[in-house]
Amino acid sequence: MAKSLALARARVLLLSRKAENGEEAVTEIKKLARESEGSFEVDIQFIEIDLGNMKNVKEVADKIAKDENRLDIVRISIRIAFYYLLNALPSWSEMRVLV
Repeated sequence: MAKSLALARARVLLLSRKAENGEEAVTEIKKLARESEGSFEVDIQFIEIDLGNMKNVKEVADKIAKDENRLDIVRISIRIAFYYLLNALPSWSEMRVLV
């Protein structure tokens, strides 16, 4: 999903517990965009998060809320901390949640 959104020129925040996996994914997506027809730079950022650590979830949610003026889609691949994460973020209009 992150790759498809980034290649469609959406701003993407890619969150993962493992920094090496996240950075690798960002590098691969950027490479695909540069190699695509009409080469372009994608707007993708990696943020490390441990959804099993509520303090870390709140810190990341607060940072996203401070740095981003809107959030259209949240896709969470695991259900832990789901409720807290959604309640930690401000209510942006038309936010879609995909679990």
